[in-house]
Amino acid sequence: MADEANFLKTETLDAHEWRGLKELGKALFDFEPLAKRVNLGEVVLKRLISRGLAEEGPTSPAYQGRGMMIGYRQTRLGMLVEERGRYPKS
Repeated sequence: MADEANFLKTETLDAHEWRGLKELGKALFDFEPLAKRVNLGEVVLKRLISRGLAEEGPTSPAYQGRGMMIGYRQTRLGMLVEERGRYPKS
């Protein structure tokens, strides 16, 4: 919790990270394959994961049936940052 509060107070997202975070926000609670997020690439996705804003997990059986085994979604921190906005509040 302290780390989350500190992140929310101090960290800024660049334009690519912000757009990627918003894209992942469309996934809601399910892990969705990267192919479903046309405005998000692997490089930005890896940055979001390394910053704790996104996570990786198994997709739903519907996607697995199409050969898409790994999906992505926002973490709790990612949701809080999306709610807060791209920049820390002053």
